[in-house]
Amino acid sequence: MENNRRQKLKYVQFILMSSEFVPKSMPISRKRPWLFRNSNRIFESRTVKNGLVELFIKAFFRNSSQIFSYLQIIGVSVTAIIILPPIWMKWLMYVLFLLIMKKWLDSIWSIVTSKPLLVALSPEEDGMFSAQKQVLKLFLAPAYILVGLIATLATMVAYIF
Repeated sequence: MENNRRQKLKYVQFILMSSEFVPKSMPISRKRPWLFRNSNRIFESRTVKNGLVELFIKAFFRNSSQIFSYLQIIGVSVTAIIILPPIWMKWLMYVLFLLIMKKWLDSIWSIVTSKPLLVALSPEEDGMFSAQKQVLKLFLAPAYILVGLIATLATMVAYIF
């Protein structure tokens, strides 16, 4: 009886000590997302490519920190392009923006596709590669166009003044 009690006490002490070294996970909040509440299909045809693109779109827009980061990268780049005085620095900032935004979206893609549900798909599959290309086009095009227009307008204003 006493031996059993000592074992339980040691076990509790072990659990308490080990909990200090294990990082605590954030509690999952079960709020309903603003977009895609009913999770209807975006694409009518069901292919691997369309499924992955749909998964990324929904995962991206349901995560407010990713949306905020996307807008923040655009905002910082636009502000830098407007503030920087020499024209060559404006265009250098635009090129840096292109590289940073592509690298950031690639990392978001790898985070979304590394979920345990998608482990069965190999990254070398044609559907996975073409879905990644489509997602990059879909998310990079508006950002590239917006920041490119701002860079063009800032260049024109710099030539005038």
